[in-house]
Amino acid sequence: MAAEFLRHHLELQGVEAVVRSAGTQGGVVDSDPDAIKVMAELGLAIHDHLPRRVNRELLSTDGADLIITMTNAHLREVALLSPDLFRRSFTAKEFVRRALAVNQFDASEVGLGALLTRLSEGRSARDLLGDRVADDVDDPYGQGLAPHRRTAQELDEMMATIARKLTLRTQ
Repeated sequence: MAAEFLRHHLELQGVEAVVRSAGTQGGVVDSDPDAIKVMAELGLAIHDHLPRRVNRELLSTDGADLIITMTNAHLREVALLSPDLFRRSFTAKEFVRRALAVNQFDASEVGLGALLTRLSEGRSARDLLGDRVADDVDDPYGQGLAPHRRTAQELDEMMATIARKLTLRTQ
């Protein structure tokens, strides 16, 4: 859902971007019928999404400029698989929180790399120790439509903010 919302909001901003999704589950899970239904209600199609498992090879070959995770545990797994990606990997909530705190930063003059450097200020890999559940997006898988709708609304708002920041427009 997050990837489709981000793709959608980038498109609304007039930006063509490659947005890919991968999960951290032990095995690749089947598509989530409740997620498909909720996204269809919102006019977004994810019925053809093919789940992928994040691994070291994927991280080294996918060419990601930015990695957005749904939970701190996911972020920790990315950092453990490929420590050099930590400075450009964030939970969605962390990215939004940090991006909103740098409203006066004119990213349009310096680009994505400088924005990510600025957003990474004060971060440390030690931050990944323990659980920071405040930075986690609830996983509604298997919980029915109502939790999916709540998560979809939260993701839609966060991905809209992320898209605005990635299109280098300060708000």
